[in-house]
Amino acid sequence: EIKRERISLLVLTHEHAGHAGGAAAFPDALLVSHSLAAAKLRNGEEPLTKLRAARAPDIELSDGGAIRIGGFSFDVLHMPGHTSGSICLYERSRALIVTGDTVLARGTLPVVTQNGSSGEHLESLERLASLRARLLLPGHGPLSDDPAADIAGAAATVRSRLSGWADEQQPVREE
Repeated sequence: EIKRERISLLVLTHEHAGHAGGAAAFPDALLVSHSLAAAKLRNGEEPLTKLRAARAPDIELSDGGAIRIGGFSFDVLHMPGHTSGSICLYERSRALIVTGDTVLARGTLPVVTQNGSSGEHLESLERLASLRARLLLPGHGPLSDDPAADIAGAAATVRSRLSGWADEQQPVREE
């Protein structure tokens, strides 16, 4: 068991309550998130965050940034889709990806929220698919030791959703 006071860094993969809601319990830890997630938390956008009050991040991250802690070196990847402020963390030397809610094990996807985008989600999944990874660490549920299959399954689901919407938008031809 890790004592609360030993935790020095909290990285929010996005701004939803299930990820940001516990940050206040770690007042001495440095809190970091993508700048888009930080803006929602800082300004109290409860409809988007599902939080009445939230701790604002101390540091705002952007794509291409890095987090180095405890022998790990994570690349920060802005991965919009589930939310506009979603990030993943890629540890190249260990071939692992912390995905938050961008993709879960077994290719499961959470819903795209009102400030997210299925098109952006698909592009984020395609970007993840290009990374060499042996382990996927999602924000919910079990770990995955088959990231390629899980990311491919999630991308197929998003493509199906997008093609379904496109089919619904096609004009009806009268013959």
